[in-house]
Amino acid sequence: MQLYDQMYAYINGKLLAENTSIGTELTGQQQEVDTLVRGFAGISPGPDKRTISFENVIPVSGMEVEVEKYYLNKVELDVRLQQGGSGRKYEGKGFVQPGIKVDSGVGKTTTVSFSMVCDPGAFE
Repeated sequence: MQLYDQMYAYINGKLLAENTSIGTELTGQQQEVDTLVRGFAGISPGPDKRTISFENVIPVSGMEVEVEKYYLNKVELDVRLQQGGSGRKYEGKGFVQPGIKVDSGVGKTTTVSFSMVCDPGAFE
């Protein structure tokens, strides 16, 4: 039997205590290079980035981070994702992306979903 890790998010040094879900993905624009003779020959490097998605519940006191203001004012934010068991972490800077969604309904906790685009660093 194994013990599995959890991940915690910090924005500008503040732990997102109301966070219920985090997803992260490294993407890039490298181009595959194919030639007539060699077939797949390698890659042509391109820019990389890390995209992070968050879902948080919203208490009656309001959102714990002002993601709408950060987005509208194009604020550069410090971001840290930390694995609780291993302690491995990603640290970078990024911006809130369009598509901030607040969701609510009868018998349902109000949530806010948003994503950020950040530096492409690795977990260390």
